[in-house]
Amino acid sequence: MRSDKFRKYGLAMGCLLIAAASTAACGTKEGGSGEAAGQKSAESAAKPPEPITIKVFNPFNYADNLWNDLWVAPMKKKFPHINLVYIKNEKGSSLSELVASGNAPDLIQGPGAKFTFDLEKLGLLYDISPLIKSQKFDLNRIDPKAMEGLKVYFEKDKLYGLPITMNNTSVYYNKDIFDKFAVPYPKDGMTIDETYELAKRLTRNEGGVQYRGFEFAAGVQIQYNQLSLPLVKNDQAAFNTDGWKTWFNGMKRFYELEGMQGLKSNATDAFLKEKTLAMYSATNMMSTLGTSGLNWDMVTMPTFKEAPGKGIQVFGPILYVSSTSKHKEEAFSIIAHFLSDEVQLQRARGGEPPVLKNADIKKQFGADRDYLKGKNVAAFLANEIAPSPQSVSKYDMIAAAELETAFRNVINGKNDVNTAIRLAEESSNKKIAEESKK
Repeated sequence: MRSDKFRKYGLAMGCLLIAAASTAACGTKEGGSGEAAGQKSAESAAKPPEPITIKVFNPFNYADNLWNDLWVAPMKKKFPHINLVYIKNEKGSSLSELVASGNAPDLIQGPGAKFTFDLEKLGLLYDISPLIKSQKFDLNRIDPKAMEGLKVYFEKDKLYGLPITMNNTSVYYNKDIFDKFAVPYPKDGMTIDETYELAKRLTRNEGGVQYRGFEFAAGVQIQYNQLSLPLVKNDQAAFNTDGWKTWFNGMKRFYELEGMQGLKSNATDAFLKEKTLAMYSATNMMSTLGTSGLNWDMVTMPTFKEAPGKGIQVFGPILYVSSTSKHKEEAFSIIAHFLSDEVQLQRARGGEPPVLKNADIKKQFGADRDYLKGKNVAAFLANEIAPSPQSVSKYDMIAAAELETAFRNVINGKNDVNTAIRLAEESSNKKIAEESKK
């Protein structure tokens, strides 16, 4: 925007020089008219941009303080003429209702790249490639794995959104439980097998209290699995494979340890409230842990020997410019500023994982949060992002939900692995067929 002002200013100065030459050649009357036109052009170039409003939608809603800290403050400084308005996802203002009422937002934050399919259904997809080119935005600054995850969707030569932060998964652990049973703390770089051996020593009943060794957020780790296994191929569920059986068998054994059957509480409550879960593999929950009173630390997510060093696939917020926006240039400028070194550093220091390749910014992760002092926060960014499967479908969400149900049926003793996967595949295909008719 600054360069545009200089371009306009240069044009205005050129007009003034031409006007001066005309004055010498043609007399004072014509010269006076040209001088006035040049002065008007210069004033126009110096005039600040007209105020505009950019409407923003996030399906998960922001707390007021986060909206101000993450959006309003950094953007107001850069774009004082832009008024950011946050539309909450509530009754009467869901994204589909906003589209139906003709009040679609300009910028949409989606929970991950698969949200692209929802936007396609609503007619809100817009290829931002021309804006990237016109604003000379350098995509090479972004982590290539994050970009790879976006490019498997739709046409390869089109881009509908950009990531503004990354999510990952770590193992958070309760140091008091390890100390109680004199078990060494987990370490970075552990495998699933090594984590299982540690969990066996921690899963025990002591004084009538059932302690749990290791649990994980199954929904995320199935949908964005470390083995890069597809969920759907050619509009059919793709579960009945050796890869998925490897994943099921590797993870179910944690729940086969004595005392892990018939659990009354979920993993999050057991870890944060009851303080009976020793290790919990989940996405970013550091701010919650900061106020939990738990004596905790963290290490890298355990990896499969079939995919050494790999964490989950790309999973994080994506910003999209709406196809209906009347301010597409300005909306993309906001995305570009989110991806500036300045804003990425600010967010990283506040505990938002950066999406840029810049190693210096990554080193600052969590630096401004007192509750992260002395914590192994580098573990959150240490694992390599797993590649996204080359087969990605708009029916992935249906398949992921069925596969999670299948896993729970296995760990609850309802089905063996082969039966659970077969039933999940059948149920998924039925629901996919129904959805395809809508």
